[in-house]
Amino acid sequence: PRPDDNAASAADARSLAGVLSVALASGPAGVEEAARAEAQDALRGLPNGWDECRKVLTSMARSLKASLQSIRTYGAYAALGVQVDASSSQLKRAYRDMCLRHHPDKGG
Repeated sequence: PRPDDNAASAADARSLAGVLSVALASGPAGVEEAARAEAQDALRGLPNGWDECRKVLTSMARSLKASLQSIRTYGAYAALGVQVDASSSQLKRAYRDMCLRHHPDKGG
């Protein structure tokens, strides 16, 4: 590998995605083993990527809350992604598109 490749992989390992992929690949036992190898002072602080993770999760929670409110307000119209005053042909089209998008045999 080139030196640039090593720098890129080291940067990726510090990113949230890198930290999560390493943790998922290691499993609980691997994460525990890595934690035991760390100095106690390093473990007292927040983990790498914690702020980024918190921001992403907060953003996801806001988005889900808005989606849930929309579904509560507009019901099936929101789920299908159409306006409340949509015609029956628009509703049928949206329903069929959603069925194809989520059908296991059609790539969903």
